[in-house]
Amino acid sequence: MKRKAGMIFPLSGLPSEEGIGTLGLGTIGFLDFLKDCGFRQWQLLPLTIPDPFFSPYMSPCTMAGNPNYIDLRLLERQGLIKNYSGFHGKKDKVDFQWLKKKRYYLKEGFKHFKDKGDLQDFIDREKSWIMDFCSYQVLCKKYGADWRKWEEKYKYRDVEALKELEKEEAFTFEVFLQYIFYVQYEEIREEARIREIEMIGDLPYSCPVTAMEVWKNPEYFSLDKDGRILHELGAPPDLFSSQGQSWGSPCYNFKRQKEDDFIFWKERFGHMITHYDGFRVDHFRGYESYWSIPFGDKPKEGRRVKVPGKKLLLELEKEFGRLPIYVEDLGALTKEFNLFMKEWEYPGMNVLEFAFDGEDSIYLPHYHSKNSISISGTHDNPPFLLWWEERSKEVKCRIQNYFGFHEDEILEGLLRGVFSSVSYWAFIQLGDLLSKEDTFRINTPGTIGDNWIYRVDGDQLQEGLAKKVRKLLERYGRV
Repeated sequence: MKRKAGMIFPLSGLPSEEGIGTLGLGTIGFLDFLKDCGFRQWQLLPLTIPDPFFSPYMSPCTMAGNPNYIDLRLLERQGLIKNYSGFHGKKDKVDFQWLKKKRYYLKEGFKHFKDKGDLQDFIDREKSWIMDFCSYQVLCKKYGADWRKWEEKYKYRDVEALKELEKEEAFTFEVFLQYIFYVQYEEIREEARIREIEMIGDLPYSCPVTAMEVWKNPEYFSLDKDGRILHELGAPPDLFSSQGQSWGSPCYNFKRQKEDDFIFWKERFGHMITHYDGFRVDHFRGYESYWSIPFGDKPKEGRRVKVPGKKLLLELEKEFGRLPIYVEDLGALTKEFNLFMKEWEYPGMNVLEFAFDGEDSIYLPHYHSKNSISISGTHDNPPFLLWWEERSKEVKCRIQNYFGFHEDEILEGLLRGVFSSVSYWAFIQLGDLLSKEDTFRINTPGTIGDNWIYRVDGDQLQEGLAKKVRKLLERYGRV
């Protein structure tokens, strides 16, 4: 396997002519920057519709793209919108007021769209989810985002009622949005392919109880007959949270899913394989066992529940062959999960920012294996310079002694720590390359507020920076 390096950064934070990153020229410019640096992979993080706090990991649908990423200039060039005046606000953060205005332009684009045959072809290609999702979206706008509060004919998915819904213009508009999103996304993917950059997706583990996938198949989740959560997914106390985590999502009913040959997971994995060159599987330990919390209890009062992970992965590999994935294997690990990882041999993650939390961490580079990912930090970690500021003097000395760098070369020393690893793949966050004044966190777990909103300025992606990064990647055989 060839040594490679990749970048972690959400599309929402890229430069564009709008109040959010889009599938347009700004993203092509970012691909050029990645190529100049020598990066061969871009991990986009989920492109899904986010939850009310803008997290794409708690999306109403794992397969639907976020229409806010549609590039309006491209629609203008197609003649679908006219008199587009552009965006004139600040571009250091996602502008939520702009996103409300953008809906007007998207409706205008739909009004002028004539290629209805293309929509039908798209429906045929994405039939496992598109009809259910568009019905769900229409109903959310009519009755609110919680399907458990809808009229019974919609709550319990009456076939005739849903057929009538599919005749509405609002339904076709939702199909149009997904069609345009995937057309533009595949164009960006082709631009990446030309530059020999792989698009690495990200498959979330859990589903919000209000999600389309739960509405479609409530029997696959730990719910009562009215859709109330019986057991909630979460995590015990670990490196991310000393109190543990409750995710607000129902546990899976793997026993029921097994009866249907895991079609739920086959559709999810199949979608990712179709649209990405590879992808990260979030919370892979949940495929061996999950942390189940009786609804209303504290996370630490939960228990670990075994799942038929071996049977599930055998079914997936039977369907798709060896999966093009790497796995998130962080948190409170057990002997059983370590054996599960060893059996399946999918590359796991070595997070450098966790390597100095103890005296002899498994994440220290001298413990890395080739079949693994060397990574500065996930989207839940601070970028290097912010992380460095939070370390004690004692820990800073230990890090400097380990890597052998001086106070005036902190950033380069930490980057060397990631790229010099024997791991075949190495990932950093874009924020790891920026100055302390310019950098920012993508997400801080357990907080509400400034998450998933910061953007990078195109002027920060300079040729001089790219040359410095390329020298490092060349030094460690990753170009």
